[in-house]
Amino acid sequence: MTDPIYPRLRIRADANWRAVVRAAACQFDRRIRHDPAFRFARKRFYRSMLAEHRLDRRELVNAFRL
Repeated sequence: MTDPIYPRLRIRADANWRAVVRAAACQFDRRIRHDPAFRFARKRFYRSMLAEHRLDRRELVNAFRL
């Protein structure tokens, strides 16, 4: 894990991508969520959280691979 914010989302590794985006959206203040000026920053944040989640899933699969 490289991003310190990802563990604060408190989602399981087997959660789908929508759950990750919902949990990440809850990390923003309401004004930031609705401000169009922060659109690209929000997208970048969501993409980084999804990348971290992908790594977490890959680690889980590798740990239980037979």
